[in-house]
Amino acid sequence: MFIAFATFYLVSTIVNDVGNYINGLVPVINSLLGLAVTALGIPVYYYYKRKKLLASKF
Repeated sequence: MFIAFATFYLVSTIVNDVGNYINGLVPVINSLLGLAVTALGIPVYYYYKRKKLLASKF
């Protein structure tokens, strides 16, 4: 149930933000910018996770 609601909320937020951007109400699509910033953090997380794992072996 939570996953269904979260997916619905994410999609409706993106659709709303894109609509506001197309209509000229906002200069940036905030939801996509937030997703991009979050996605940029994923490789950093795995880098430090791997670094910690390798350090614990020695």
